[in-house]
This record gives sequence, C-alpha cells and structure tokens, in this order.
Amino acid sequence: MLTERQRTAIRQRRARLDTAAALVARTDEWFPEQRAFYSDRSRLVAALCGRRAGKTRGGCLAMLLAAATMPDGRYLYLNSTQEECRKLAWYGARGDGMYSMALKLGLRVVCNATSLSIHFIEID
Repeated sequence: MLTERQRTAIRQRRARLDTAAALVARTDEWFPEQRAFYSDRSRLVAALCGRRAGKTRGGCLAMLLAAATMPDGRYLYLNSTQEECRKLAWYGARGDGMYSMALKLGLRVVCNATSLSIHFIEID
C-alpha cells in the first residue's frame, strides 16, 4: 500500500513526463546543428549563427523543456528591454514564444504576463 506522500510523488512524476513528452515532440523540428547545440550538456556552449537560424525559437522550446523537467528550476531569458523579451520570447514572432507554446500545448502552467514568468504547478 502506498502512502499519500508516495502517491503524490508518483502523480508529480507522471505530470513531468507528460509535459516533457509534449515538448520533446516539438524538438523534431530542430535541424541537426540546432539539436546538437540545445542537447549539449557542457557548462558553456556557443554557436556562431546568422539571422533566422532558430536561436530564439529553439531557445524558448529548450528553456520550457528544461523548466518542465527540473523541479524547482529557475531559468532566465535576457534581452535588451522587457518589451523585446515580451515580443520575442513570451509571444514569439510566429506564436512560438514560451507563453504561446504553453497555451498551444495545453501545459498545466500558471503564467504571469506582468513579470513574464511561467510556473509549472505540478512540478514545483
């Protein structure tokens, strides 16, 4: 017989796996160099890219995936201004920002448009 604590831990793990599966399915669109960059486990990673190389789109997806699978994880997206963050990483140029993806995929998150934060309620 499982204790309530064990049942809660199992529910949280399943929620993480379901969320991660929805996000991992989206990584199929990554081209090989992009996949190598975002899958690299090194502490520091750099890429020499031109325009439209998928840096923001891939980064938003990679950040959502990391946040969805790391309990109590904290991730930060920086840009020149908060408005640039909102435009590029929150909504995205083609609806591929973190907030937009979370809504499209039906992720169980709490989004705060003022602070531009996303909280995975079943993980934290």
